[in-house]
Amino acid sequence: MFSLKSLLLVLAALCFAGCGGSDTAPDGRTQVKIMGWGNTTSMAKYEILEKAFETANPDIDMKVEILDGETYRRKLPVMIASGTAPDIFECVPEVSTSFPSFASKDAYVDLQPLVERDGVDLTQWFASVIKSCRYQGKLYVLPKKLNNPACVHYNMDLFDAAGLSYPSRDWTWEEARAMARQLTRDLDGDGRIDQWGLAWPLAQGYQAPMMRGWNWTRNNGTEVNIDDPLFYQSMQWMADLIHVDRVAPTLEETEGAGLPGYQLFSTGRVAMQSGGRWQTAHYKREIGNAFRWDTVWMPIPEKGAPRRYQIGSEAWGIYRGSPVVEQAWKVLKWISGPAGSRVLGQIGGAVPAVKSVAMSADFLDSNPPSRPANQMWLEAIDYAVWPPLEPRWARIEKMMEQTFLLGWSGERPFRELAFELKPKLDHLLQAP
Repeated sequence: MFSLKSLLLVLAALCFAGCGGSDTAPDGRTQVKIMGWGNTTSMAKYEILEKAFETANPDIDMKVEILDGETYRRKLPVMIASGTAPDIFECVPEVSTSFPSFASKDAYVDLQPLVERDGVDLTQWFASVIKSCRYQGKLYVLPKKLNNPACVHYNMDLFDAAGLSYPSRDWTWEEARAMARQLTRDLDGDGRIDQWGLAWPLAQGYQAPMMRGWNWTRNNGTEVNIDDPLFYQSMQWMADLIHVDRVAPTLEETEGAGLPGYQLFSTGRVAMQSGGRWQTAHYKREIGNAFRWDTVWMPIPEKGAPRRYQIGSEAWGIYRGSPVVEQAWKVLKWISGPAGSRVLGQIGGAVPAVKSVAMSADFLDSNPPSRPANQMWLEAIDYAVWPPLEPRWARIEKMMEQTFLLGWSGERPFRELAFELKPKLDHLLQAP
């Protein structure tokens, strides 16, 4: 028969097993588990980060698990719900299915008391990035890196061969379309395009309408604003680059190449590739010296138009059920701070979230892209806008994504799809 003391010990052990699963490393150090997403290349990069951290902090064993993106998105919510999440896990603050969803489920340690206790200076990070790290006023995560605002990568050799000037800081959508037409070619005369002006439309997702001043909701947030002409006309303009102008490949043509859309650029068959800073690491590795390339601002809708870009970052938070919160906080401060940011900046392609690191020669002169192109990302942060950040938007965005595939494929016009979908989205938004 169990004594009361034995029963309490069993219950404590069960609680420990369900709270992140952290334990002591074989050599006696405290183990802090981190989970993120990526590929085999990402794992190699994290091994460098682990080594750098453990050299500076020999009392902690930092154990990193990297999953592919789809597995991570499926597995982490289950781990949080079952009380088995890692001590620290990665999120995207600006995506409703990521950080806001986890924060609304009380999955994070509130970092503000720890920040105040240890005198952590939040101004060391870009203000726009720290803003994304808060949910309902509470600071739950610290920045890892910045992937957006978006940009355009361009093949300088193809521009030279066509006798075209490179894109400028203030180029427009129409100028970009004119360039794409001149750079799209059937090189062997077989009736099929061999060289594309663009690999994706100039603005992915809902970036295009936002760049033109569109807002997600209206009437005090009670209606989804997709019947606004700014929305469906901007989306249609981008889709027409594929189906009317024929300066960008269709989804079928991209899949036929056997590569993700952004990777077509590295083959030298695409003159301009829209995307984010994260792509530069792939291009440096894949392109090498095959051709010259650089990066430029996204084109503005028309001359004199204000700049607006959706921010996109990555961050880390501490699991509320972690049994090693103090050690996890020590890890988080280091990997999110200048030391960790510098290591990540040297081994990855994203923009450091720590201002001093981003403004250093280590980042600005990490060519290609050129120094002006790297500086562009730092300036673009000042024009950041945010989508709605609340859990219900996960369902709304999912419905939009599924429905608007018909627009991107050219099967139906965006205006028709927007008016058809709006009542359903409003119903979701207005539900208690």
